[in-house]
Amino acid sequence: MTSKFTKLMTAAGAAALTAWAGQALAIEASTPYLPGVSVGAPAGALPPPGFYFGDINVIINNGPLNDGAGNYRAGVAAGTYLNIPSIAWSTGWQILGASTYVMSLAQPYVLNGATAAGGVNPATGAITGDNAVNSNGAFNTIFSPINLGWDFKPFFLKAGFTVYADDGYTQTVLAATGPAKGHLQASGSATADNFWTFEPDVALSYLQNGWDFTAHVVLDFNTNDNSTNYQTGNLFYLDLTAAKNIGKWVVGAGGNFTQQFTCDSGSGNFNGCNELQRIMIGPLVGYNFGPVEIDAKALFGISAQNSANTNFYYTSFSFPF
Repeated sequence: MTSKFTKLMTAAGAAALTAWAGQALAIEASTPYLPGVSVGAPAGALPPPGFYFGDINVIINNGPLNDGAGNYRAGVAAGTYLNIPSIAWSTGWQILGASTYVMSLAQPYVLNGATAAGGVNPATGAITGDNAVNSNGAFNTIFSPINLGWDFKPFFLKAGFTVYADDGYTQTVLAATGPAKGHLQASGSATADNFWTFEPDVALSYLQNGWDFTAHVVLDFNTNDNSTNYQTGNLFYLDLTAAKNIGKWVVGAGGNFTQQFTCDSGSGNFNGCNELQRIMIGPLVGYNFGPVEIDAKALFGISAQNSANTNFYYTSFSFPF
């Protein structure tokens, strides 16, 4: 059981979309939570007492930007690589009737590359000719001080709280064209959000006869970006997993639904409400080498509104130490 649960550590407190991808049509910068990152993990079942290390590698390919009706607006060629190391401590403490209490810390690093071809300037959101942006740097540090787990075999319930610190690489630019002309906006060269995020989450897993059925709900509540006076709206995420353990293998599928449920606001918002929505689905596979668990999954964008239609490719490993 311990090795199966270590894969959760690759999902605890993970991060970030590309730091430019949302700003042309929706939120100012990235979604703090990385949509679909917990797919494949029994997120409701926290691990036994001990220390755990996890590392996630993510390749993100962004397709065309779509408007609020899901219609094509501009062509974008973009790619992002994320490396997300994390450590977690399953304390063995029992609080509020929970059988498990876990804390975790993650520090993602981001490499971005984007070209807007005759469409949206990634740095300003303006309609323009070809424009390329390449950048790399730290994303916001992610600290999850509270994760409580309850064991109701075959059901496992987890409730947690995570904080994204305003400490990554951020940058603002003075827009030269477009609706934001003459005003500060988040730069396409930034790799982090220039605001704090507070993130409660709850997950329920059914684990029986090698099956893993998990639903993981995450909410992001974002503070104001004081440098641009832009208030990114709050977001809802749902990660779903259906997987089967067969010997040392696990195979299955999962998906993510992302919905922004409050409008962007502030005097720095020039594009209206712009509520982001995404739907993604895809396969997953994992193998247990003993103490080390290796997992891979792909999530393909099938719908996007006020956002790029995006594909995610994950590989991860985790182990106790």
